[in-house]
This record gives sequence, structure tokens and C-alpha cells, in this order.
Amino acid sequence: MFRRYEKELVGKYVQNPLGTRVWFMDYNFPKLVQLNFRGNKARANRAIAHLRTENPDESEYTIDNSRFSTLFWIPDIIVDPDSINDNAHGMIEGDIVYVKRYAKAGSDFKLVFTTVDEALNQRVVTTSFLTQEDRLGQFVKTPARWARKPKREQPPPEGNLPFTDKK
Repeated sequence: MFRRYEKELVGKYVQNPLGTRVWFMDYNFPKLVQLNFRGNKARANRAIAHLRTENPDESEYTIDNSRFSTLFWIPDIIVDPDSINDNAHGMIEGDIVYVKRYAKAGSDFKLVFTTVDEALNQRVVTTSFLTQEDRLGQFVKTPARWARKPKREQPPPEGNLPFTDKK
């Protein structure tokens, strides 16, 4: 799973609707999937070095399956979010939260948190997870920095009215 993340996302970026580039880094993988080693939170540098070895023994690692199964949704959420908000949660790393409404895996929203990595001077993904609508307020401040404009239904143009046979 780490090799797929590394191959498809690490060192790459996507651009949000405001034109900001958001990068994927290898050191965020453990947090993105809630990687644990022998029941404790895995140390990112040590875990990544181990996972990069030729035949890593992954038997002592566990992950959050919902985070892993939605990991590759993250680029789409950043490119096409429903809203971009400030982080309202004091314990989660990241100042900006991308929000997308889903009706999958029993949860309504997928959140993606990002921050600026000062050493790289780039905005990077820090963590991401599913949450229910009633918990959304714990994670995002309102009003949003940016929100998708609702689509308006357009009436059909005058000349394209359905044909009627008047006799």
C-alpha cells in the first residue's frame, strides 16, 4: 500500500479551485492511514524506511481501513471540493480543510487537512478522514474560504420547447 501511494502521489501536486498547489509527501503516509506498529502510533521516518526495504514485514503494522480505502480520493477532493474552510480542531495538524460530501462507507463527508511545510515552502496534505454531518462543526470553521456555487436549474430556451401538435 505504501509503494502504491509513493508511486502515484508522493512528490506530485494537485491544484485547488483557488490556484494553490497541494503536494503529497512520503512522511504523511503514516498519518493518512493511521499506521500503527505493535499497537502504537508508527514513527513516520522509521516506518517509511522499513516499508522501503526490499521485503518489508508488514505483519506488525495495522491501519485504519476506511482511511486507506479512501486515500486515493484525496486528489479529487482538493481539485473539486464542495468547500475550503479553516481548521476548527485544535489537535489536528493543518490550517486548511477541504470538504467533499459523499454518501459512501456510512459517512457523509471526506475531509482533507493541509498545512504549509515551512522547510519546503509548499502546502502539503497532513491527514484525511470520513466524518458524519453532525460532527462537521468540530473540524471546520464557517463561513468557508471558498464554496462551490450551487447549480441553478435553467429553463429551456424559448425556441426549444417540446413539440405540440395543435389541430
